[in-house]
Amino acid sequence: RVSNSYVQQHDLIMSLQCELSGEMLATSSDEAVVTPSGHICLKRLLLTKLTENGGMDPFHEDRPLTEDQLISLSTSSKSTIVPPRPNQTTSMPGLLNAMQSEYDALVLELFDTRKALEETRRELSQALYQNDAAMRVVARMAMERDQARQQLQEWNANGGAAAAAATTTTDEGHSNKKRKMEATSNGDGSSAATLPLTNDIPEEDLSSMIAVWETLHKGRKASQKEAAASAPKPDELSQYKLAESEAWHPTTCKGITAMASCGDQLVTTGKDKSVFVYDTSSKKVVVSVHSESKAATCVDMNESLIAAGVSNGKNQVWKADS
Repeated sequence: RVSNSYVQQHDLIMSLQCELSGEMLATSSDEAVVTPSGHICLKRLLLTKLTENGGMDPFHEDRPLTEDQLISLSTSSKSTIVPPRPNQTTSMPGLLNAMQSEYDALVLELFDTRKALEETRRELSQALYQNDAAMRVVARMAMERDQARQQLQEWNANGGAAAAAATTTTDEGHSNKKRKMEATSNGDGSSAATLPLTNDIPEEDLSSMIAVWETLHKGRKASQKEAAASAPKPDELSQYKLAESEAWHPTTCKGITAMASCGDQLVTTGKDKSVFVYDTSSKKVVVSVHSESKAATCVDMNESLIAAGVSNGKNQVWKADS
């Protein structure tokens, strides 16, 4: 009769499996050992693995492991039969030993391959996650860049032009006020005009201009009163009706900056730096020119000349028949 302790021990041995090779320990003649970390292996496979990795635990690479630390597992049955030791591979035992050695090497290589595969999978997963995050960041930055470009274009088309025009108008107002103060007052308090410090106008022409200005300045208030008295009243203006509407500037023009008339001809300047002369009798554009630098802010004409003032302080003159 077999004792219960023998049966339990036999079942325990049958359930043991080498964690390096996956081989059942009951079918092998080698001794089974346990590592300090609790892993069960064949002793010969574990010693071979320790020789390959420099005495480090194959299951915990940061822990050293020696043969003295291994715990042997043995059954209560003691066998006095010693297996023969083959000397050559020409015999059947020698061939079996060689095949066993090749099998052990293959099992150890398979163990290392599985560990490398798991590490590669982990690195690949991390790399894919980082790549996906980088793509999201690049897409968000590209979207923000496109939005910024669109906002900049809208600002340049609307707010930028208006701000620039307002700044230019303010600067012109301060400059004109300063020139007027310099021209209407001198050291003794008299209302004699003084010449600017630097100018490109010849002295003779400048003197003639100042003389004409002094002459017109005296009767300017009276002429303004006469013009205001002869101007139509608000009640009369409310009775005016639109006679006709014409558009001779291109559709890209953002607006008309100045207008003047001479006889049947009407001259207009636009924000696109264009100057057109329109004949109201023939209803055709007879002259079209362009400003060199900026759009004109004021314009006037007579039978032979067209004069326009630009916001940078320059005046441009064209012949009406050009």
